[in-house]
Amino acid sequence: MAYCLKGLQGPDAQVVHGDLKPRNVLVRNVADVDLVLSDFGLTFDLDQRSHLSNFGHGTTAYNAPEVMRVKGAPADWWSLGMVMYTVLVGRGYYQADDRRWLNQRAIETDLLARDVSLTAIDELAMPAERRWRWKLLLAGLLTRDFDLRWGAAQVEAWLAGQSPAVHRPLDGQGGPMPESGHSRPVKPFPFANVGEFTSPAALGAAMAERPDEAARMLSGKGINRLLTWLTKEVCTGDDYSELAQHNWGPDAKVAYLVARLAPTAPLTFRGYAVTAPSDLVRLAQSADTEVVGALFDARLLGGIADDAARSGYRMIDVNWHDVVARSRDAASRRGVPFTRQVRRQVRQVALSITAMADSASVQRYAADVMARVSAAEFAAAREVDWFVRLCSDAAGVAGPSNDALALALLIDATADIAREQGQRDRDDHAEEARGETLTAAASRRGWNDIKATIAAVVLAATVRVPLLIGQFVMTKTFVLKPDSNVYEASARGVRDHHLAFYLAGLIPIALLLGIFLVARRPWAGRRVAVAGGIVLLIGTPVVLLPTAVSKWHEAEGKTIAKLRETPFPFEQEHYSCASWTFDAETGAHDPELWQVYLGQSLDTPGQGCDRADVYRGRQFVGAYNLPDGDSFTGEIVVDTPGWTEPERATSSTRFAPHDNTTGRRARMDPTNTNVKLPTTNGRVLDFTLDGAGQNGFELR
Repeated sequence: MAYCLKGLQGPDAQVVHGDLKPRNVLVRNVADVDLVLSDFGLTFDLDQRSHLSNFGHGTTAYNAPEVMRVKGAPADWWSLGMVMYTVLVGRGYYQADDRRWLNQRAIETDLLARDVSLTAIDELAMPAERRWRWKLLLAGLLTRDFDLRWGAAQVEAWLAGQSPAVHRPLDGQGGPMPESGHSRPVKPFPFANVGEFTSPAALGAAMAERPDEAARMLSGKGINRLLTWLTKEVCTGDDYSELAQHNWGPDAKVAYLVARLAPTAPLTFRGYAVTAPSDLVRLAQSADTEVVGALFDARLLGGIADDAARSGYRMIDVNWHDVVARSRDAASRRGVPFTRQVRRQVRQVALSITAMADSASVQRYAADVMARVSAAEFAAAREVDWFVRLCSDAAGVAGPSNDALALALLIDATADIAREQGQRDRDDHAEEARGETLTAAASRRGWNDIKATIAAVVLAATVRVPLLIGQFVMTKTFVLKPDSNVYEASARGVRDHHLAFYLAGLIPIALLLGIFLVARRPWAGRRVAVAGGIVLLIGTPVVLLPTAVSKWHEAEGKTIAKLRETPFPFEQEHYSCASWTFDAETGAHDPELWQVYLGQSLDTPGQGCDRADVYRGRQFVGAYNLPDGDSFTGEIVVDTPGWTEPERATSSTRFAPHDNTTGRRARMDPTNTNVKLPTTNGRVLDFTLDGAGQNGFELR
């Protein structure tokens, strides 16, 4: 075997077999002891073999301590030493008497913590010299420091009867599965409310018994204290790298550490047993979606796998996540709703099926799902496009593959969603049919609404009809009476009152249309028309009527101003001798046109102008008739506050407000604007413009 390794590795030891163990040593000839090496799967690419192949019972038991970090040519010579130990003793170093192997973690811990014990060689039935020679060979090959380990040269020297130097005791220390590689006392680790522990295995067992207290112990910096004790104090040889790779919560950390420290202890996660695959099935069937989801997100199963009851956990974890991912991708490609509830159900059932690790379970589950969705109660679901496509694709996948399981899980989780959607679609189609019937009827009713609306618009557009209606409404009804200050109706201009009359005429038209649209039944299918009618019924009294009233008052105000500022046509009704106008203002500073006329009484022909008439705009204020035989001279004297002296005029004159002193415009107030009219008999008719209305004439 040494010659085989030497020939394989070459002069520079660049080629490494990587998996030397009894199983890979084949006997070609028993008589001449012709041996050959086999299984070179790890020789050239250490990363391409599966984790189980690299670290199963046989491989781990024959691997050198440094293989967990680096694998080189010295590792093959360590493996040769372990093979020779098996040949000499009759069992592997890490095999118990019942031929069962210690678990992987125990082997790794022992390899890193202490030398392989050679005391079993002392029990062999052979001469002492031969036993010593074998122990010398094994001590040289099973030196943990690979730089000091024997290689081809030392083994050839040994075969030649020489005794090369070894760099470890020939007897070694202790047996398999030591608790610690320290020779000094171990500092105990305190577990609150439980006790102190110097053994990692005992601590792991205590954590398994009290997972809640263990979770509290690992919270905060507790995990760092425990890892320091495990790696620095008791030197378990494990770096517990998975803790750094995953953001685990306290529950997951407890399960992981119990699996590492006490592999045979029962494992729990958030109160559920996870010791064996059957526990995972019970967890999946418990309907506790939160715990299953937490276990899924933590990817914990691979971290708690071992070579005994949990030997298949790595594959369960990989398949579980793969099936869920395939379900999610299938949903995305087919437009299937992958809701939170769907995701939870897929995770739950996928754990149950993958934990069984039985292809028959996958086929049975898929068949049950297809049978369920084929029942009459899911007839509506089979009318939904994406669900039909999903079922068709599932039927086309042959064999108990992860694809088949993923599609079955997705169908199972979305069947109720598809059924509800299909029922809604049915209801929508029925409602749509009813709606079409109602729409046809509403269309007929809607055409009548349109015709009524067109008629109202045409009436409004004629202008004349609303004007006539509005003139009647505004002048003949209670809506609004004419302003009492408009003493002459003929003064109302059509242009000033046009808009008020038009808006008033629209009021009954809008009200009648609104009543027609709202009062007609049914309202179904006439929502727009009914809404328009309501707007008309509300908007007419709230907007249109106040606007019309406002425009009426505005027009009446213009008429009042016109009556106040338009001179009375005195010449059309009386003989006029002279006339004067006054640009006065009211107390509110509104302009007023006052006039003083001299005329002749009808009963005194030929005697001259003996009558004085006073008007404010078109409104008669007062008049004075001179006694018989007297007449006015045609001269006028006007005086008002602000004038330095009265003004005189003999012909028709317009008196405007002004201030004789400053030249600025001054208000001419009718109440204190004094007028004097001389007569031919030497008398004077004295009065104020406003006083003429109270017969305030004085003849002196």
